[in-house]
Amino acid sequence: MRDAARRWRQRAASDHAAWVRERLAERYASETDLRTRLGLPVPPAGRPKRASPREASSVRGLHLADYPDLVLEWAWEGNADLDPARLAAGSHERVAWRCLLTAAHVWETKVADRTYHDSACPYHMGVRVHPAESLAAYFPWLALEWHPTRNALRPDQVTRASAREVVWRCEQGHEWSAPVYQRTLSGSGCPACYRLEAAARTKAGKTRARRDRDGAAMTKVVALHVLPTEGEAV
Repeated sequence: MRDAARRWRQRAASDHAAWVRERLAERYASETDLRTRLGLPVPPAGRPKRASPREASSVRGLHLADYPDLVLEWAWEGNADLDPARLAAGSHERVAWRCLLTAAHVWETKVADRTYHDSACPYHMGVRVHPAESLAAYFPWLALEWHPTRNALRPDQVTRASAREVVWRCEQGHEWSAPVYQRTLSGSGCPACYRLEAAARTKAGKTRARRDRDGAAMTKVVALHVLPTEGEAV
């Protein structure tokens, strides 16, 4: 447990900025200025003004190549037969994208979702969880306490900063509910084990105090009954 706590402190310290980005991403996921708010790199300028549901005509006549920042996230290996220069900006064809910020983030969505509805990387938006960035990847010792049957998701399907409340089970068989972030951010453990350990410490302290007290009393008793040595006055 001490090694686990030490690893947790090291990870929390080195990943502080990442923690902040993840938690803010959940809060601002629906806002178009997500990257600016999170302090993430902003794609190159040049994207035409985005359409709103009342301005569907604003993408008419444009192609995906007219959105330079989206072309940077075009997954060429997954769209071998397609050309951004010939693909209409309002197309409903599903294509593959690779996140400009994290190359491991690959997903599929319609072209119109990116040009017209202004969708972004679902992993940065908190909609999806990449296995390499999950609770299981960062806190494998906590994943071992994930209840195997009482949770709808697996530990590799939630982020380490998730607010989802899940059921845990310690190696002693105690079960309890707690949000994921509470266990990773504060390092909290099994409440039943904590109470038992606290009771044991209290009992040990009382036993030690009683032993010390009895030992001091016995010392006094022995001192009163020490027989005088030869030559001493009685």
